[in-house]
Amino acid sequence: MLAYNQESQTKALMVFFGKQPGMMFSTAYLLLTLSGIFYSNVFYSKFDIPILKLADISDLLIAGISDPTAILMFSGGILVAILTDWFFGFNYSRFHKWKEKPQSLKRTLMMMILYTPKTKVSVAFGILITFVAYSFLFVSLFAEWRSEQIKSGKGDLVLIKTEQSKPTDKAFFLLGSTTNFVITYDNQANIAILTPIEYIQQIIPVVAEPKNNTKKLITPPVSTKTIQP
Repeated sequence: MLAYNQESQTKALMVFFGKQPGMMFSTAYLLLTLSGIFYSNVFYSKFDIPILKLADISDLLIAGISDPTAILMFSGGILVAILTDWFFGFNYSRFHKWKEKPQSLKRTLMMMILYTPKTKVSVAFGILITFVAYSFLFVSLFAEWRSEQIKSGKGDLVLIKTEQSKPTDKAFFLLGSTTNFVITYDNQANIAILTPIEYIQQIIPVVAEPKNNTKKLITPPVSTKTIQP
């Protein structure tokens, strides 16, 4: 294995991808897609929805680019990976300076704090582990926060019109959709609802306006603000 000598793995990777741009885009798309799938799985699990069993291949292929959260997670993960690479390089010389000093408790503590892997493979593995750990933490916290927001009554309300709809049908919070289903949530009954696409005639956004610390739901005219599935 090649010994690590404070080289920037990020720079080496960019040089490699500069010679192989096709592989760069393929790798970026793969990581972004995996980020989207990971986030969708965690988010929908908060509502007891097995999204991976309901989604088609086409849904999974666009999971990364269809949700801004996945793009944010992927971009943040890249930044964390770059910072981890810089951290190893920054600590390299300091680690070896402390390594040459006589044995002491301070030396041991500093070597633990400034630890630097010995090989390039170990550095690359450390960067990958950091990326995965960040992604898991980000997804867990953000999915928890977003689901709690929806359950508490903060989100996008829609009125779904089907052939069996009644004029009194109420609006639900929109969670998302797949090729075959539109997924909504009834926060009063605390239940998720999956409506097959073929049964839907219209999806009408519902506007919530505060009035005396309460919310008044206003359904816009179908002819002016209607989303066809």
